[in-house]
Amino acid sequence: MKIKKIEKINYQEDVYNLHIDSPNDNLNHNYFANGLCISNCHHNSTTSIKNVMSKSVNLRYSVGVTGTFPKPNTIENIEIQSYIGPVVYRLTADQLINEEHAATPIYVVFQIMNWATMEEKRQLYYNRAQKANNEDDMTLGNKLLKQEQEFVNNSYTRLKFIGDYAIKMAKNTLIIFGDVKGGYGKKLAEYVKDNSEKNVYYVDGNTPTENREYYKKCMAEDHDGKTIIVGSIGTFGEGIDVPNIESIFLVNSAKSDRMVRQVVGRGLRNASGKEKCILYDFVDDLRYSEDKKKRYYDNYMWSHYKTRKTVYSEQHFPTYEQKYNFE
Repeated sequence: MKIKKIEKINYQEDVYNLHIDSPNDNLNHNYFANGLCISNCHHNSTTSIKNVMSKSVNLRYSVGVTGTFPKPNTIENIEIQSYIGPVVYRLTADQLINEEHAATPIYVVFQIMNWATMEEKRQLYYNRAQKANNEDDMTLGNKLLKQEQEFVNNSYTRLKFIGDYAIKMAKNTLIIFGDVKGGYGKKLAEYVKDNSEKNVYYVDGNTPTENREYYKKCMAEDHDGKTIIVGSIGTFGEGIDVPNIESIFLVNSAKSDRMVRQVVGRGLRNASGKEKCILYDFVDDLRYSEDKKKRYYDNYMWSHYKTRKTVYSEQHFPTYEQKYNFE
């Protein structure tokens, strides 16, 4: 089918955001509305979408919306369009904010933390240097990344700094973390709870759906900025709708373009009295230099930071840097 016309409708009535009642959070998120089959395809692979489309034998029209379509000029982008049809309209976050005035301005503040000792940085550098001598070990890079992540997550100095920063926030704050297995998010939530009068809620994949909904309701009804949700990136990094989030902390390293854009999306929602949302992106500066010219060798976390910086730049979000040197 060829699209003949796209028309903007000035609709002023109520619009409803449907939520699936899924006690065990394992039901298919599919439902019918006015004869249309609506399917939530979060994280579905291109192959899965192909299978869905091939089995939709009575399909007349297919319309999809997403905030994280694969980047142009990538294999995934071309492949998925071969199954579902071409992209007909693209609306960027920048357009939503500055042209449509339908989203909250996002400001990114990099919190660059230089907390490790020189000896610790040197050891991490020597570990990374092993890759050049072990080209046959295809898993070494991933092992070294996990080693650095464990080192970062075991730093109490770092955890205390982030926790104290969250406590000072005057607005509702969503803290996004990635380390569930190692307990980093739980430790951070406990620190904030023990050292403040904030209402702190912790969420990961094991948190029951009814608890998650209750925490979101508490934040949505809090207009005094006393609520902090510490959520794993898999549960609260996407798909949640709490308009009055005005501060977001990204406290574990990430470099996925899709993941970063989803996290930013949590702050785009408009709310009464909300003028902006600040994304605090915490960066671990573990770079090491052995010469007087200060030619630094990037650590993994620093490389991830440079990737995220590119993502923010592509979305035209203003970025700032605050540097902290720990004695």
